[in-house]
Amino acid sequence: GAWLRRAIDSALQSLELLPDHLAGKILIFDDASNDETAMLLESLNEDSRILVIRSKVNLSLTRARNALLAACPTTHAVILDADNRLSPAGVAQVYEVAATHRAAIAFGHVLASTESEAGIRAEWDAFAYAPSPWSLRNGYCFDSMAIIDVESVLNAGGYSTDPQLAGVADDLELLLRTLRQGKPVAFVPAVLGYYRKTLLRHSTTAADHKSVENRIARRYLYDDPDFEQFLLFGAHPATGILWASASAEARVGVPLTTAAQPVASSPSGPRILVVAPGGVGNIGDDAISACAVQRIRRTFPDCRIEMISDRALPQMGGQPVAWIGTVLQAWTGLRPEELSRGADLSQGQVTAEQISASQATPPLLNLGSYQGAFFLGGGNLASAFAQNLLRPRVALSLCLSAAEVPVVVSGQGVGPCDAQELLLVQLMASQAQAFGCRDAGSTKLIESQQPDKVELVGDDAMSAVRDASAVRDASAVRDRSAVTANPPAEADSQLLDQVLRSALVPDGEFLVFHAREASYVGSTQLGDLAAAVDQLGVESNLSVLGLAVNNNPPAEAELLAGIARTANLAAPWRVIDAGQSVELTIGLLSRASFVVTHSYHLALWALQANTPALLVVDSEYYRLKAEGLSALAGFPGSMSIAADATAPEIAARLDQVRSWLEQSELDAVAERVESWWSTQLSRVPTARPVAT
Repeated sequence: GAWLRRAIDSALQSLELLPDHLAGKILIFDDASNDETAMLLESLNEDSRILVIRSKVNLSLTRARNALLAACPTTHAVILDADNRLSPAGVAQVYEVAATHRAAIAFGHVLASTESEAGIRAEWDAFAYAPSPWSLRNGYCFDSMAIIDVESVLNAGGYSTDPQLAGVADDLELLLRTLRQGKPVAFVPAVLGYYRKTLLRHSTTAADHKSVENRIARRYLYDDPDFEQFLLFGAHPATGILWASASAEARVGVPLTTAAQPVASSPSGPRILVVAPGGVGNIGDDAISACAVQRIRRTFPDCRIEMISDRALPQMGGQPVAWIGTVLQAWTGLRPEELSRGADLSQGQVTAEQISASQATPPLLNLGSYQGAFFLGGGNLASAFAQNLLRPRVALSLCLSAAEVPVVVSGQGVGPCDAQELLLVQLMASQAQAFGCRDAGSTKLIESQQPDKVELVGDDAMSAVRDASAVRDASAVRDRSAVTANPPAEADSQLLDQVLRSALVPDGEFLVFHAREASYVGSTQLGDLAAAVDQLGVESNLSVLGLAVNNNPPAEAELLAGIARTANLAAPWRVIDAGQSVELTIGLLSRASFVVTHSYHLALWALQANTPALLVVDSEYYRLKAEGLSALAGFPGSMSIAADATAPEIAARLDQVRSWLEQSELDAVAERVESWWSTQLSRVPTARPVAT
């Protein structure tokens, strides 16, 4: 009820921002609701701007939307689900672009949250991104919350009622169908609205996402289309056309060639480029980005940070960061002369062609304008990510070094790599001012070439646990008053208590189980692994807390909920979607009796909080991760388990890790990370004029 009320209020506020000569309406479809909806709608009867359409049966989501479009008296409409809400200012901006350029669909950023009905926000993260070949193929660019040209969409067939789409990806299907039909689609860099994430939301309970994605791909992406052929463009009322595909330029015009003047004066501190691993829906990558930005801002409060990342702006708190594009966009935008100078640094070991992208786009970076460039850590320097992550980073670092920009590479997990990939990483290290590794194995791979620059440091995200000693001192108190991490503010503790209650986690102790499906994870035996963890829960009198932390497909909450529903389990199971909240995740890890996970960072943070943790290993990539983390902690053996490990094998390894934790070196490693960063930041030149 409260959610619907706020959705309607946000729509009313949006209407108030329309130009004076326009009159909007709010159409509400009540499809056989049996809760307090009828009472709320009855209270709105006197508002002439609101029209309620009622159905005695549930028509399905897509049919309800089509019924609303058919009844719509205006040229444009915003699609809004009852549990979401609009950003009125964003609606006004997106509408202006849609009306000016006659886009069939115009959309902006949609922020996802785990906001409760009482209005308490647990986290925010980007849910809809600027369109690109990657995001369009994977459905990350678009949510149904968009401004559409009613007639154009109805003529295109409206929302698909294909039952195999299950009402989950009908918005993406409509977008691709619109593009295929030659209709224009606009992106506006403004927050259009807020999407509420719950464990029971339709998108996590209604379908097999992979089969839906495959069905859409077979229908609209069968010929591997060149996205330049589609009428795609970006625009904003304040700037006009920002970018346009080759086909769209003829319709909407060519983007401005000069940047708009900033509204505020430029920062007086150094201009720093941050090459981040975040923005892909991975909690560890986003935490790396957030921790690094915090360090830079503490040292240079007036600095100008510009960030590029693997997909979108990472989820970070604090002062906003200027996100200017993706790593791939920066790579494809490198000019031939820049690539040539970068290759020259290798003294013949690579050519400009070997570090060039397969296509060229307009330049994204003015390389010589930066006073420092920081390539943040993670596990991206590996064969699994060679084309889209490793090679672009090497090329960018060499070209920045050739432009006399000090390059610092931090917290890297290197490998597994083939010989050519390893050569590229070694070249990156040879030209960097410093190259920090997060584990000894990575250091050994490259230090033979540059022993004076390559150092064993630690992981960039270790500072996410700000007071590991306080957590450790309280870790014996495994109850609702236990100290949480980051640091243990009363509000954080209350939020953690609330989440535990809402998930119906029984009183008493619990273990944390986290599972992931991805090509780099390996052929995980999730059913067998869950059964073994469940047996441990029964034997230890523990509840099992299935913890979802990442927002990349397949959805972890759906994966864990499926295991909890279908497996023959005996222990009490509950699933919590932490929604990429680092604070909430660390709080749960600190209270757990032990952790079994597919996440390097969940294992790391648990160990920092003195909670025994095991990393599930079923690939060479994860084997190196586990060995590196074990050595970093000073353990005499590995804290890994195989995906097919039995309950006794898991219990035995947990006993080992529990005993090793008494001599853990992670506190000292965390201090070393901060010291290393302090040294590198002290070397950033600040005397040069800042380019604007």
